[in-house]
Amino acid sequence: MLSQRIACLVTIGVVVLSVVGLPGVAADPTASDGFVIERFDAPETVTAGDTVVVNATVRNTGTEPDSQQIHLKNPDDEIVDSVAGPPLTLAPGETETVRLVWQPTAADIGNGSISVQSDDDYPHRSLTVVAPPPTEMTVGSVNSTVTVGEPLSVPISVENTGETTATPDIWIALNGSTATNRTVSVAPGETVHTELTWMPTADEIGSWRLTAGTDAPTTNPTNATLTDRMVTVVSSASNESDDAASTNEGSASDSSGGVPPNVADRLRAPITDGTATFPGGDIRQVAFAADDVAGDVVATRFKHRPAEVEGLADAVGYYRVSVPEAAADRNATIRLQLSTRTLGTTEGQAIGVSHWNGTAWEPLPTTASATDDGMAISVDTERFSVFAVTVAEPAATTNTPTDDDESAENATEDPGSSSEQPTRAASAAVPFLRVGGGLVLLFGVVGLLMGTRRRFRGA
Repeated sequence: MLSQRIACLVTIGVVVLSVVGLPGVAADPTASDGFVIERFDAPETVTAGDTVVVNATVRNTGTEPDSQQIHLKNPDDEIVDSVAGPPLTLAPGETETVRLVWQPTAADIGNGSISVQSDDDYPHRSLTVVAPPPTEMTVGSVNSTVTVGEPLSVPISVENTGETTATPDIWIALNGSTATNRTVSVAPGETVHTELTWMPTADEIGSWRLTAGTDAPTTNPTNATLTDRMVTVVSSASNESDDAASTNEGSASDSSGGVPPNVADRLRAPITDGTATFPGGDIRQVAFAADDVAGDVVATRFKHRPAEVEGLADAVGYYRVSVPEAAADRNATIRLQLSTRTLGTTEGQAIGVSHWNGTAWEPLPTTASATDDGMAISVDTERFSVFAVTVAEPAATTNTPTDDDESAENATEDPGSSSEQPTRAASAAVPFLRVGGGLVLLFGVVGLLMGTRRRFRGA
């Protein structure tokens, strides 16, 4: 009988200890739920003006499907790129690798870090942005007159006076807007001779101020070595009468500089790996779904509504995106960066982008996120023509927040928010409660054993 009691009590003690754990031994931690950035590849050093490509692997460690946006942030903690299109959707345990890019400028030179961020995770990687090697550029002679449809060639020589290989961007600009650009590689002490070519269209008839430079392309060149060289674009004999008769606001030329009077600025960018990137202006990038698209993309910002479209309520800006004919029906994502001055007050308001289909405006799938100086807007489209950005009051709703809604909102707050402190404190207290409970039960088992032993001796 005694042996049975002892065996029973020992069994109870073993079970208790297996549940609560031995004193001083912490229980296995439970992995946090959410979108975890398992890894992301990034260089340790990059030259200002070069492109940083980050490939990040994201895993959903939760128990439910979820959708989140993934961002790339620069050393100033500013969002510089996001996953194109709708937020990333992953099933439990599913992973996906996303590609994010950033082009640091001279203002980013120095030591810092970049981060890939989801709603639940934000790992950092150290990154040093260094200045490019010094270069000198000379520009050859340029024709003062060019005919529509015929190329204007600008010969350029770039000398690397530094001690490391230089990869500067060389560009030509017309009236301050980049017409074309290219990256060249120049070994230390060497000189590269090349040329940039611009093909004017009928919309560009008139006089233009030609500038060129070797710094990163910008709408306001500051380091140009060729300035105030005037180039006049004339029509060919076959279309002179058509040009003279044209009164369309979108193609009429301003006699003072060759820019149509309703055009605020016009930028041109080559398509590289399926993406055209504009370093200035409101439209920053046009990314095609396929990377086999070639040619140039032209982004035009209008001063006011173009004559060929109807007015759109709540519109704050009108734009045209022109792409090569082969890309006219390709899916693409257009990314814009609009300043607070352009948008006005956006708090509590809905930002949208619509496309003119020839007869009416069509709303497009649009996402917007706040930045330090305005809003980053991303819109998906299958057609290219005139686009309008709108800022409107959101639709009224009568839904009353429930306790579940508040709980869900609290659950999505930043990891560093104060609302999580009680949860963390409670989690930290669990091992102590387990240890204390285990000791109490262990002493109880020992006491029962000793009491049984005394009764046995007394018997």
